[in-house]
Amino acid sequence: RVPAYELEDIVRQLLERDIRYGAAREALPQRIAHTVLVQMERAGEAPDDRVQDAVARNSAVKAAVKTIWPAVDPAKLVLRLLGDAEFLAEHAEGLLDEEERKAILWAKPARSVKSAKFSPADAVLIDE
Repeated sequence: RVPAYELEDIVRQLLERDIRYGAAREALPQRIAHTVLVQMERAGEAPDDRVQDAVARNSAVKAAVKTIWPAVDPAKLVLRLLGDAEFLAEHAEGLLDEEERKAILWAKPARSVKSAKFSPADAVLIDE
């Protein structure tokens, strides 16, 4: 078991590395597994890389990652941010003022990712 405070520390470290959301999410299972291996070593065991990989693929670790760092579809997220004023305000608080939010908000929101007319700047944001 990995205590909540250690999971919080792992997440904080990943956030401080300033890497892309998806890359950090992919790193999380290995970071959790490493913590488990350290615990095993303290208990006198001698785990190897195969054990770490097995722990990272464990269903409990996968469930924890899904809860802690959920998968996000970047295009759907940008679609919602640019089409839903309340969602944008909630998630841009402290980053964009009201005038800036109004400037990027679509006047007529798209119904789906396929029907959205993303600008080149939107595409960069989606790729990020």
